[in-house]
Amino acid sequence: MYNSGVATKSGGKYHKQSCKMVGNMATENKLYYKDAVAAEKDGYKPCAVCFKK
Repeated sequence: MYNSGVATKSGGKYHKQSCKMVGNMATENKLYYKDAVAAEKDGYKPCAVCFKK
């Protein structure tokens, strides 16, 4: 199961909390999601780094 995720207000991707990309985000621009469905509903796509297939 997907555990809470993070996106930025200006970006187009959402990330796992453990993704290295989250460390590059400014705190004031972070958006938190309870699951992937919620993030995708808002138009975000999964990060290619932390959601490798």
